[in-house]
Amino acid sequence: EVITSSPSPSTTNQIQGEFEVDKLKNAMVFGQINYGIFDQWDVFLVLGGAGAQSDLKYGSAASGTTQYIGAGEQYDYDSSLNFAWGLGTRVTFAESADISWGGMGQITWYDPSSSNSQWNNPNAYASLNAELDLRYTEIVAAFGPTFNFDSFWIYGGPFFHFIDGDMSLSGQYGDTRFGAPNNAGSISGSFDLEQKSEIGLYVGSQWLITENTHLYSDIQFTGDSWGIGIGGLWRVE
Repeated sequence: EVITSSPSPSTTNQIQGEFEVDKLKNAMVFGQINYGIFDQWDVFLVLGGAGAQSDLKYGSAASGTTQYIGAGEQYDYDSSLNFAWGLGTRVTFAESADISWGGMGQITWYDPSSSNSQWNNPNAYASLNAELDLRYTEIVAAFGPTFNFDSFWIYGGPFFHFIDGDMSLSGQYGDTRFGAPNNAGSISGSFDLEQKSEIGLYVGSQWLITENTHLYSDIQFTGDSWGIGIGGLWRVE
């Protein structure tokens, strides 16, 4: 869960205040290309797509905010898959027959497709039709042990999770008191993402299916979020 807050408005129709991003759900599909620099160190490239869904609740009204955007109003953000990519590296620091210690770092750039959101309040005779754009960068750094059970591995440990990005809103508002929108005009806003939790734990497992084929699954969670991942790995020698 993150909070978006806007800078001071430059015009009377520039939104200011805060949106609360509630129950943000990300769906991601990635392919990964690895290259081993040394036996204990590899780098990788991830390419794929990501989409997002969330409820956006406007948390606070402020001076200069148009009367059609008030505190407590809620909007939907629902984007389809769009291009995303990232870079990362993994290092093994120490290992024995049964356990190894290592770490990884990854940075991923997300640009989900735009989402249209409509809102109507019959009591206030107000309507809003807006386009929402969300772009953000995710940085993950993790460290921990991996336990070796021949063809099966279990790994886990702490990780640090950072998000930096912004959301923009642009659209039309109007007064529906006489059927069609009246007193219509354009409205816009730009908001910075503010993260609530940055530290979490992860645990996962990996199976050796054939000599060069692995399947893996893992779960990650922080105080405000969680995620599940599954995938496969084919090694080329």
